[in-house]
Amino acid sequence: MLIDLQIRVCGRILWHAVVYSKHSNFPGRQFLFVTISLRAIPGECDFYIHKSNSTYLTDCDVARAEYLATIFYQRPSECRKQGDILCHPVLAGLEVFFRRPIKPFEKYELRTRMLTWDERWLWVITYFVRRQKPGSSPHVFAWCIARMVVKTADGKTVSPSEGLKALGLLQESSATSDHNHQHGLSDKRQFGAHSRCESWTPSDIEGMRLLGKQILTREVKADDYVGLG
Repeated sequence: MLIDLQIRVCGRILWHAVVYSKHSNFPGRQFLFVTISLRAIPGECDFYIHKSNSTYLTDCDVARAEYLATIFYQRPSECRKQGDILCHPVLAGLEVFFRRPIKPFEKYELRTRMLTWDERWLWVITYFVRRQKPGSSPHVFAWCIARMVVKTADGKTVSPSEGLKALGLLQESSATSDHNHQHGLSDKRQFGAHSRCESWTPSDIEGMRLLGKQILTREVKADDYVGLG
């Protein structure tokens, strides 16, 4: 199991390092889902005849590696040329919330995106869902929230904002007092309207960050937002 995990995670990272020659980030891209598809094999199931709880953490490692390789991948030569810091997130803690069991041989998707961040931590959420027909709501099995800290290549801890700016994922914020900025994008239709847009404003990004905090503190339901993004 450990060797299989190492192969899967390293394979994802190497794929992005070799195949993707250019880094194409834009502010707000961290909120878009990165999706992988898996199947519950018999060896991952327990005596209740469904996917064992412990294997969800293994899947989250693979999904998070895919997400971080997609969003956080930086070429050292380009960073040195542009004067950017070379940074990467490091896992500090996990929470898993179970809703429904995954049956043997059942196909499911892992959808991962950034949830929110503050002065020290950033949080990444991974949803376990059954793929539904277009127009229908996804069937949510579980979700996992990972708390992470951003480190530079020499091991120094930097604020998530500093790391996101170096990656081209965050603009210099401007003060605003509109409703979305203060309370997050609590309307799911607003979330959907912004989720695929490449022209995010600082207000849009701050609204999404605050919405993530609402999900983190359970002020809104996490599974209300899995089908958007």
